[in-house]
Amino acid sequence: MPMSRVLGGLAVALSAAALLADAGLARAAPDAPAEAAAPSTPTAILTPPAVGPSQRTVAIVELGGGEDSARLANALAAAVARARGLAGVGDPAVAAARVGARPEEDAAAIAAAGRALAGAQEHLARFEANAAIAQAQLGASQLLTVAPTPTTTLLLTELAFTEGLAQLAAPGGGDAREALGLAHALQPERVLDPAVFAPEVIAAYRDAASPRGTGAISVEGDGTVWIDGRARGRAPLLVAADAGAHVVVVYGPERLPRGARIRVPADGVAAVPIAAAPAPLAVQVARARRTLIAAPDQAARAAAVGKIAALSGATDALVLARNGSGALTVQRWRDRAPGFGPIEPVDGRDPAELLAPLLPPPDPVDPTPVPPPPPPATPWWRRRSVQAAIAGAVIAVALTSVALSAGDDTMRPLDPEQGFPER
Repeated sequence: MPMSRVLGGLAVALSAAALLADAGLARAAPDAPAEAAAPSTPTAILTPPAVGPSQRTVAIVELGGGEDSARLANALAAAVARARGLAGVGDPAVAAARVGARPEEDAAAIAAAGRALAGAQEHLARFEANAAIAQAQLGASQLLTVAPTPTTTLLLTELAFTEGLAQLAAPGGGDAREALGLAHALQPERVLDPAVFAPEVIAAYRDAASPRGTGAISVEGDGTVWIDGRARGRAPLLVAADAGAHVVVVYGPERLPRGARIRVPADGVAAVPIAAAPAPLAVQVARARRTLIAAPDQAARAAAVGKIAALSGATDALVLARNGSGALTVQRWRDRAPGFGPIEPVDGRDPAELLAPLLPPPDPVDPTPVPPPPPPATPWWRRRSVQAAIAGAVIAVALTSVALSAGDDTMRPLDPEQGFPER
């Protein structure tokens, strides 16, 4: 076979191998993994779901009373903690102030003052004047840390009056005028019954009620100033007052009550500094809950729930109460219009069903496609150009072998002894 034919066949073979490689039909080595073909068009990959709306905090407010109401409130709180998009109130004390027993804030102090009054009266009946004075003063001090109400003012009046009677009965005569004057200032309309009290007592009380001049009371601090059981304005405050004994208490929704028993000099000013005493959040929530229970109409009810929610850091509330027949009801409140929802009977529904209207809507899915990631880099030995070159070399070797094995008489084996053939 002439050399030109061999070279021509080799060129054809190399061209064919290159075409096969370009067409993607070149074979990999037997032990190489198969390469997946890239798709002709990119596959759309959706982005992860967008972050949902901001988490909403739910306050459970229990007004129904009873074990069943408290159990449902606790079950609702647990369901809130499990629900996606909802959260409960983090402060345990604030949460506890909205559920369960509703003790009066000042009940313990008022009870202690009542026991002190009974003890003072017993000592007075046994002619133990000094012990009666001590008990009466102890009871009065208990009421300097409670919110002024008609009940506490009446109790404070009886303590001051009992102290005055004990002062009259004390050996050597005590200073009954100040205590009896305070009793008159707390209850100016009181008139002693001659059938009950001795003439000496009536005369002493009348004398103590007679004014001895006028002075003023200056109150520093924050909150509403109560003087002798009557609100007089916001502190700081300067107000005229009769000379003699008075009780000053500063109180407000955001602070604890603090007070003092003072003596106003004639033509003078009694300065009363009352220290700040901010009420803990749990106390403020309990106060708002009691206001909610006593709310006379829907507007007052909404204001009280809004106050509870604001103090609790809540955006939503579930209010448990009882209807006229004593059945448990639930009412939902949100910090946006319309605020309150309808009052619905619980009717044995589970907490998840009661919470369902408060759940946020499902998170929207962003349909914007994201291009697929690029394919991994191809190893050098699997590149098509390298495979084409290898295939071409293999074919060239094969063709050369064929050409040598099938040669004509001009390509017979060379005999070293004969030398080169002559032309």
